[in-house]
Amino acid sequence: RDVYKVDVPAERVIVTTGSSGGFPLAFLASFDAGDRVALAAPGYPAYRNILAALNLEAVDLPTSAADNFQPTVAALEKAGRIDGLIVASPSNPTGGVTEPSTVERVLWLARKHDVLVLSDEVYERFIYDGWHVSIGGLPGARERTITVNSFSKSHAMAGCRIGYLAANRH
Repeated sequence: RDVYKVDVPAERVIVTTGSSGGFPLAFLASFDAGDRVALAAPGYPAYRNILAALNLEAVDLPTSAADNFQPTVAALEKAGRIDGLIVASPSNPTGGVTEPSTVERVLWLARKHDVLVLSDEVYERFIYDGWHVSIGGLPGARERTITVNSFSKSHAMAGCRIGYLAANRH
């Protein structure tokens, strides 16, 4: 509330053992075996490992320096039917940041096609030029997003496995 001016009711916050513990919970709660989940390529390798372990199909969204190594609306439209989308801004391993206008367009597309967005915001405090835009904090996003975050990186608590999901009711 203080940082992003978003009020998240306590019943929508799930405390996890870091983001590494939060991702499998979010995937298990959100998808069924065989569902298709899109993600930036290159991207954080652990996403693919978790998706594969849960029998979910990873759908690569090719990225480049021209788009800050972030998924674009054009790439999403080419991906075909997807059930979920993982976004990370800044991303691991590239450090690419999503432009605020792109965040809004991605949310619009997710709502239009009934796609759940999982937003990895572990590195959100490492944007030094501008400000992080949380897709989960945008108007109309609450039912279409799950935000995954932790405290180890942003608060210099290496090894402290405390994280959270800010999730929708379902």
